[in-house]
Amino acid sequence: MTERSISLPPRILEVVNATKRIPAGGWTAFGGLVLLLNGGERLAVLGDSGAGRTLLLQAVAGIVPLDEGRVRVRHGAGMVDPARAPETVAYVSLGCTFYPFLTIHEVIVLARKLVRGWDAPLESELVRGFKIIGDRSCGALSPGECVMLQLILALCRGSSLILIDDGLSVLHPESVEFFFKVIKRPRFRETGLVFATQNFGHVSGFATATLTLHGTAGIDRMEAIRRG
Repeated sequence: MTERSISLPPRILEVVNATKRIPAGGWTAFGGLVLLLNGGERLAVLGDSGAGRTLLLQAVAGIVPLDEGRVRVRHGAGMVDPARAPETVAYVSLGCTFYPFLTIHEVIVLARKLVRGWDAPLESELVRGFKIIGDRSCGALSPGECVMLQLILALCRGSSLILIDDGLSVLHPESVEFFFKVIKRPRFRETGLVFATQNFGHVSGFATATLTLHGTAGIDRMEAIRRG
């Protein structure tokens, strides 16, 4: 009998007993949350406004601290605090702004010079696919253009975990479809994606699991999506 070894995707995110309180409002966004994500998995974080979706993604990105628990992301062969591996995690949000005096082209050129292993061919394809106008000033970008620029930076620098905070909701359906086609390629098979959204329809055909946050209204619940 011949034994076969099965290679499983590496764990890229561990959230253990995570609790985030909001002292000003006297409420808890989420408490005792456990979340494990392997490479290639696509998680949709669902919940109404105020349920804690953005706070969870910001905690995973190392932007805001947890009150209890810990977050670890894969960096090399180990798991580390996200603050120690900022190049590993890309946080894409509606609230992100770039220096207004720079153009889109200048932002991309700067990233190309600073990031080791930047994927220039992919950059060209993404600029064409998203129909980016390079000479547009960052101070005049629409929310959708800002999100598309962040996605270009995240994909071309090779982030292993991409967090998208409601960003897909402002994109044209053609741009969303183009992004999903790109991320399905073999080179991204171990890239993890986390989408925070109120509308599951934006990612229903792409997500492999859902995490529903209820804030103070109930118990958070994670479910795998089984497809026929």
